[in-house]
Formats: sequence, structure tokens, C-alpha cells
Amino acid sequence: MSVRFANGEVRTRRGGLFGGGAPKPGPGSEVFVPAEDPTVHKTDYLTLFGAIAQILASAVTIAVVATKL
Repeated sequence: MSVRFANGEVRTRRGGLFGGGAPKPGPGSEVFVPAEDPTVHKTDYLTLFGAIAQILASAVTIAVVATKL
């Protein structure tokens, strides 16, 4: 996000630890929000964690069964 103020100054949002740093638009300012790229896929960490947990559980089960034989 960026803001062009009435005096021509342009400020962009700074990424901070607590989400601060967003410029405050005033009277006569224009706010620009870039469109999100639809080709970028976000990682679903919950699904990824579930898949890894299933793989690990299967590996442990195979190891336990193999040692009992």
C-alpha cells in the first residue's frame, strides 16, 4: 500500500513486527493498493503439518512392526 499526499509526497507501508508503519492518509491524499497476484499460491501450513504427521506415523508403525518380526 502506498499513499500519495496532496503535496506530492509518496509513502509506502513498512513491514514491521507489530504491523505498524502504515502511512495515514490526509485530506486530498490518494491511496494505492496493489492487486494480489492470482498466480501466487499460499502455503496451507495446517494441511502440510497434517500430511507430515501422517508420514511420520506410518514410518514409526512400519519400524515397530519390522522390529517385532
